[in-house]
Amino acid sequence: MFSTDTPPKPILCSSRIDAKEFTPPQRLRKDEISQIVQDFRLAARNAIEVGFDGVEIHKANGYLIEQFMKDHVND
Repeated sequence: MFSTDTPPKPILCSSRIDAKEFTPPQRLRKDEISQIVQDFRLAARNAIEVGFDGVEIHKANGYLIEQFMKDHVND
C-alpha cells in the first residue's frame, strides 16, 4: 500500500534476475543497502513509539534480507 501522493519505489533485489512475468528488479548499490538498514531501524522505532511490544523482521520466502544469504542470487 502506498499513498497516491507518493509513487511506489522501484523493485530492489540483491542481483539483477530477469523474469518475464515481472518488472525486472533494480540491483542494489552499496550505498542503498545502508539506507534500507536505516529504513528498517526507523520503522521499528516508530512501531515501538506507538505502543507495539516488539518488532519481527521476516527474512524468508524471497524477502530482500534472505536474498543476500543465497549464493545463486547475491552477486
